[in-house]
Order: sequence, then C-alpha cells, then structure tokens
Amino acid sequence: MFYFKVAYDMPEDERIQDLVDAWGVEGWGVWFACLFQLYRHGNETQGPLETDKMVRRVAKFLEMDVERVADICSWMADEGLFNKEMWERGFSTNEHASEAINTYWTRVENGKKGGRPPTKPQVKT
Repeated sequence: MFYFKVAYDMPEDERIQDLVDAWGVEGWGVWFACLFQLYRHGNETQGPLETDKMVRRVAKFLEMDVERVADICSWMADEGLFNKEMWERGFSTNEHASEAINTYWTRVENGKKGGRPPTKPQVKT
C-alpha cells in the first residue's frame, strides 16, 4: 500500500481557505482527489500527470460532472494550488506532490525502505 503525507496545517494555507470559501466542501474534495491522483501517478511514472486525465479520473471518483471538476481545477491553478505554467501546457503538478514524489524516487533509486525495490540488484562496492 502506498500513502502520502499531508501537512496537518494545510487548512491554514490561505489558498486552501480561499478554495473552501469559493467552492465549499466540493472544492476541498476535488483538491484531495487531485492530490491522490498526482501522488499515485508520480509514484508510478516519475512524470507529470496530464490535466485532462486527472480531471476525468477525479470526476469519475467523486461522481461529479467533468466540466464542474475542470472549473474547480482551473480556479485552483489560477490561485496557485497547481503550477500555472505546467497547467497551461496541459500537465498537473504542485509543490506538495512534487516534493513527496521526488523524495520517493530518491528512496527507490537508493534501494531504501519506503520505496519499491530496484528492478536489478544493487551491488555494494
């Protein structure tokens, strides 16, 4: 089972407070569903997740209209919860996911606990 850490003070982030003010619990749910998708994709591929794919997956998972999820996600990109430059290029990423994913792959490459085992045996010299 894979997991990701969530900062317990995330609700104190002004961007998150603005998200809840603008979209309510629906925005909060979309935010977390997006984080799940970003972490899962990043841990599996090391690459950014296509925005359209993330939106479709989140809409399906939350049983929401794809356009509604896209509107909320676009708002989040405008507010800085997603990297705006990457968003405009069709990819989804943010600082929370990027840092955790980079840490994960560093652990994998070093063969440490908490990462998937390397595909070939590590030889100590």
